[in-house]
Amino acid sequence: AEPVAASGVTPSPSTTQTPLVPPPPRTRFTTIDEDRARDWVVVRMLCNALWRLQDPPGTVRRIADDEYLTRCVTVAKAVQA
Repeated sequence: AEPVAASGVTPSPSTTQTPLVPPPPRTRFTTIDEDRARDWVVVRMLCNALWRLQDPPGTVRRIADDEYLTRCVTVAKAVQA
């Protein structure tokens, strides 16, 4: 006799074969290694800080708060090994 689901519908063969198995865990960085990713963060944060320092006073900025410079330097220092 064929198994019958609670809904009264006979399940298809694909649902009765094997239970779903989760995919294997992925590595954190699939395209670059962690050292290069960390280096890239340092470069970007220091470039952002430099551009912030080079802007003349009164420049309209996309991120207006003055704490952005501090945030850039703090992130760059935090991720350095």
